[in-house]
Amino acid sequence: MLYFLLIPIVLLFCIEAIIRIKRVPAYLVPLPSVILRELVKSRNIFLAHSFVTVKEILLGFLFGVIAGTILAISMFYFKPLKKIALPFILFSKAFPKLALAPLFLIWFGFGMLPKLAMSALMSFFPVMVNLLSGLQNVPKERIELFKSLCAKRTHIFFKLLLPSSLPYIFVGLKTALVYATSGVIIGEFISSNSGLGYLIFVSSHQFRTDVSFAAVVILAAVVILFYSILNFLERKILNWREVG
Repeated sequence: MLYFLLIPIVLLFCIEAIIRIKRVPAYLVPLPSVILRELVKSRNIFLAHSFVTVKEILLGFLFGVIAGTILAISMFYFKPLKKIALPFILFSKAFPKLALAPLFLIWFGFGMLPKLAMSALMSFFPVMVNLLSGLQNVPKERIELFKSLCAKRTHIFFKLLLPSSLPYIFVGLKTALVYATSGVIIGEFISSNSGLGYLIFVSSHQFRTDVSFAAVVILAAVVILFYSILNFLERKILNWREVG
């Protein structure tokens, strides 16, 4: 715990010293002390924008997880669907998301919906791919054993397939969280009047790099917090599963 706190402090101190020695202009890279002062001084503004972004991340992540889960289960049980849908899914993954943002603005209008659509589109793929891989990697001998005991399809899924896929699921969730955050920030760049992405976009055009960096720091803290929660849940659930 001490190293966890000490290393960032030492790193920030070194960055502060290097910027002062090299005399880097403030509009290029602000001093960490200036960023900290801006965070404290404008905390109410940052808090309001953070609330908007966090809500959009959680909703976009949720929609992406639901869509990815439904699609993965559907493709696992209905093989023809996988052959039909997979090329379109791969195309949507390969297509540059920034190019879709203006289209989402036209289709869904201003407000939260285009940002949620962008976030869900970017986050559903890792959930779908990892869950599908987890389901397909369950040993067939175990499935046949359940069938020999006259287990119903729902019992096989919830008692065998889903628990066996948990390691894959958590990998997909943690990756999807990062993608969901990127989707929200892209959406806030294109169409928004609030949120951390909007704050970064506006302040960078005003050469207020202290505000931009402060918003980035908050965004990083939010992602680390959510990522840590998923890690905690993974340890608890997988430990329980191994013990059970």
